[in-house]
Amino acid sequence: MSTFRKSIAVAVVGVLTVTLAACGGGTSDADGTTTPTTSVTPEEGRTTVDVTVSRDLLDPDGSWTDEDVVAEAMSQGIAARVTADGDVVYTMTPARHQEMLDGFSGAIDQAITELTSGDNSFTAIEASDRFDRFTVRVDGARFTDFEPFYAVSLFLVGGLHQQFDGVAADDVDVTVSFVDDATGETLTSTTLQEFLAGDDA
Repeated sequence: MSTFRKSIAVAVVGVLTVTLAACGGGTSDADGTTTPTTSVTPEEGRTTVDVTVSRDLLDPDGSWTDEDVVAEAMSQGIAARVTADGDVVYTMTPARHQEMLDGFSGAIDQAITELTSGDNSFTAIEASDRFDRFTVRVDGARFTDFEPFYAVSLFLVGGLHQQFDGVAADDVDVTVSFVDDATGETLTSTTLQEFLAGDDA
């Protein structure tokens, strides 16, 4: 695992911690089942929702133990359990769930602001409504081969938002395209799934 991938794992912890903190108060694991759902619609008679998050997306470096995952959620007042497959199921009220989605939306806005105000070639970043596609507009004369690595922050916040919005783990993907602002040419395009599959990304 590369140092770069390890630094990304730290970023995931930061994003998730901030978002969990925004949710405050406690919830309980209502049904105690071992098979998670990917739906974020409360079942009839329930006052909580289960949100399943892929362990690969939550912890790409593999540095968290199951106990770490549960303890981090509990410290923010949210119930969590780890499935036999290693995925994480968070249990919360619908109101808390909406707060968490809003938190991810805020994290995405912040990531875009930071990327477009940094010392790089980016002139603007456009996001789809589902945060599954980002178009990064660049000054083609200044664009470098290293800059596609900036896509990772968009992969993480976009992918986690999809998971918390109920998209099944196998269906989660984020495409980031770098487009020359002057010519409209796509200089390069990369995806979250390619990043997760790479050994040295």
